Amino acid sequence: MVLPFNFLAVLVAAVVPTVVGLLWYSPMLFGTAWRINSGQSEERLRSTNVAIFLIASLLLSFFV
Repeated sequence: MVLPFNFLAVLVAAVVPTVVGLLWYSPMLFGTAWRINSGQSEERLRSTNVAIFLIASLLLSFFV
């Protein structure tokens, strides 16, 4: 017996945590407080490749 698979629901379920994480760690919400409390400098954060973290987050959310 083959169960139906809703690809749209899986895609939305993978994208939502990534978007929430982007907003959560953005300077609009808690990004500045997180950066100060974790001891990260703004220059170090600007030198990181954000695309790698976004792709990894999306892939891991997809598998979860």
